[in-house]
Amino acid sequence: MKLLFASAAVLTWLATGVLATAPPPLNKAVPVSNHFIVQYNDDVSAADRQKHEALLHATVSRHTKYRGIMKTFSIGSFQGYHVEIDAQSVRDLQAANIIKTVIPDARISINAAIPSTSRVLIPRDGDLPPGSDIRVMPAATWGQSRLSHRNSGSSGFVYQRGGSTAYVIDTGIRVTHEEFLDPTNATTRAIWGKNFLDANTVDTDENGHGTHVAGTIGGRTLGIAPETELIACKVFDANGGGPWSGVLAAMDWAVKDAVAKNRVGRSVINMSLGGGKFQPVDDAVTAAVNAGITVVVAAGNTGDLVKNISPAGNADAITVGAIYDDDSRAEWSNYGDGLDVFAPGYAIKSAWIDSDTATREESGTSMACPHVAGLVAYLMEIFGPHTPAQMRDRVNGLATMGKVTGAGDGSANAIAYNGNEMFL
Repeated sequence: MKLLFASAAVLTWLATGVLATAPPPLNKAVPVSNHFIVQYNDDVSAADRQKHEALLHATVSRHTKYRGIMKTFSIGSFQGYHVEIDAQSVRDLQAANIIKTVIPDARISINAAIPSTSRVLIPRDGDLPPGSDIRVMPAATWGQSRLSHRNSGSSGFVYQRGGSTAYVIDTGIRVTHEEFLDPTNATTRAIWGKNFLDANTVDTDENGHGTHVAGTIGGRTLGIAPETELIACKVFDANGGGPWSGVLAAMDWAVKDAVAKNRVGRSVINMSLGGGKFQPVDDAVTAAVNAGITVVVAAGNTGDLVKNISPAGNADAITVGAIYDDDSRAEWSNYGDGLDVFAPGYAIKSAWIDSDTATREESGTSMACPHVAGLVAYLMEIFGPHTPAQMRDRVNGLATMGKVTGAGDGSANAIAYNGNEMFL
């Protein structure tokens, strides 16, 4: 018989200290008092989940000052909820045999920007390729140029028209920025999806990180896929912080939105974020991939092995490390088994929040990640719908191999490439 919710009497046999906890995240995540992520076992029926949640709600409302279940998550096999409860209710949850884990929620931060003033960009050689089937943007960022040439130092961004949909789980997007506007009719490709923070935050980017990321994915002059639709999922505040529960809620919403709007195989989730190992978010990434959504994640900026990071260490995501403009791995970029591809991550110029024309240079794997998310969106439009496995193969098959110096043991020595030579 399934135990949906345990009473205090049932708990007398439990050993102490069994609360599942995540290792301390490397970005100094701070636990949120009395907030937990509860994950069901994979085989729990919808009826049993409903009964459990009703019982928990009734118990919490009678006996505690806490709010109980605040958000539910349902991404394929990843089923769970975010709850605010007292210590006794936590122990009750641990004893329920339909529950897989009860893990404290925690506030994490966007990956801290890396100073961009210590290197000088190498000159461009001006070798713009010809061809009537492609477009060349001469005044390109070095990141755009690197993704469209086999060799570093080449100039111009070479690409075809195309883009699909990217869900940007970040600080939001300044949707009115000119990088996201169609110059012919003044409509925007950047759409406000949903704000997953509390009611005290506004529906815009108050930090800049998300707008910068979105500009690299699909900015009109600064992006890898200049025609991509960009959907803002706000999980971080003006200071770049927010709880894991918000990230999970955003993933849940993005997958449901993609399914409802027939975007499976034509959409990508960008996650320029991370912390120490946090199993619920890793499980949610796997569930999103199993649902048909490609997920691209930043490797992280601590010079650590990606296996120690969530969601970077998830084998189902495409994990992106950062290179300098001379094709060397940035010393702060994480590395190792599970790092799938490198992309430009130093002094990346993109959109910013100070005005609708503002730009700024930022560095970090947060900047490398959207180069690959943009590439994924671009390739989905050029070649048609892809499963996540097909897209991984496509990105790996196109990548420029063997060019990264100091890639790190276990890292794939591969630089993202958009394959434009096929159309010359």
